[in-house]
Amino acid sequence: MKMKEFDIEKGPWRTEHAWVSSYNFMNGEDKLPHVSIHDTTLRDGEQAPGVMFDADTKFKLAQKLDACGIEYIEAGFPAVGPAEKESVKRIANAGLKAKITCLARANKEDILTAKECGVWGPIVEIPAGHPRIKYQFGWEEDTVIEKAYAAVSQSRDYGQNPSLFLMDVFRATPSFIEKIIRKAVNEAGAARLTLVDTTGVATPQAINAIFKFAREITNTPLEIHCHNDFGLAIANSLEGVRMGATSISSSFIGLGQRAGNTATEEIIMALELLYGIKTGVDLTKLQALASKVSELSGYSLSPHKPIVGSGNFTWEAGIPVAALSKMPVTVEPFEPELLGRKHDIVVGKKSGKANIIWRLKELNLEVPSDEKLSQLLDDIKGLSVQLGRAINNEEFIDIVKK
Repeated sequence: MKMKEFDIEKGPWRTEHAWVSSYNFMNGEDKLPHVSIHDTTLRDGEQAPGVMFDADTKFKLAQKLDACGIEYIEAGFPAVGPAEKESVKRIANAGLKAKITCLARANKEDILTAKECGVWGPIVEIPAGHPRIKYQFGWEEDTVIEKAYAAVSQSRDYGQNPSLFLMDVFRATPSFIEKIIRKAVNEAGAARLTLVDTTGVATPQAINAIFKFAREITNTPLEIHCHNDFGLAIANSLEGVRMGATSISSSFIGLGQRAGNTATEEIIMALELLYGIKTGVDLTKLQALASKVSELSGYSLSPHKPIVGSGNFTWEAGIPVAALSKMPVTVEPFEPELLGRKHDIVVGKKSGKANIIWRLKELNLEVPSDEKLSQLLDDIKGLSVQLGRAINNEEFIDIVKK
């Protein structure tokens, strides 16, 4: 196979603050101009063990999600109880730009409750995976289809926009998938069909197959909801988009049960930078929102967590810091400014002269001659080895002033 040559410095892969692989864009014809984010931090995120957002916390988080530009916000599960119902209702009637949704089981009571909350539409959850239907619920497939059809129809009669949420669909039989889509989506008139990898067991190949199959059955907009048990939530969500999903269900910091969900901040950055797909989200607000969700949930962020980890823009090794000083995207995919952050250059055993110069400039100290820099570097490395750690600012200044 012969590849067509192109100007590698010009294209959607290189922007003011980022430089990703040009080969991401080789099949430009299948890229979507916009993908909606359907954030479920307030519902599926809250299902993480030990997490409980009170009504005021949920409301404030909903406001922050809205200000960030999130298009759909799943506010909660009103059937949990009166307090949860009032919380969802408060968010739904707050005049936010985002469309507010809530989870509902496929029964009359939950669909009525969703209507009473005033949400844009309920997320009608129904088991689709064979293990769920047979061993968890003990239902017949026809029973599932009738329940889904009745719930979607009821919501449509209320003038709402129901999404059919096919739980565990990647462990369903093809015949069941086809029957439930034709009946509960096409006939009942679902506004959206969400294909759900509830246990995180699908590969991108599985996503490809089921989305392709669903597109042959319905023209209804598709959404993908993935869990991260094998670390594939982002890859699977992106494959869903490649296969026609126009929205992605995700939670900030991937908060959720077990290994969590597709992380909202990660999927947004992947869509925007790796695929050139617009989400309408203010990227500079992602870090603060992720940190707030981490704080309120009690789920700490690993320093190495993609996008929002504290160590993502921290460098110590001298060679990459020297490259960073010339052009940051030689050694990182995007600059921290995209997220409203900045680099953190560590001075220690692995440092080079570029680290010393960077730190001197940060502290508004004069950059000495190259000979003096070499001596400073030797002294700093020696102290770092002696202490068994990097050098802090106070120690750095003491060495400089010797």
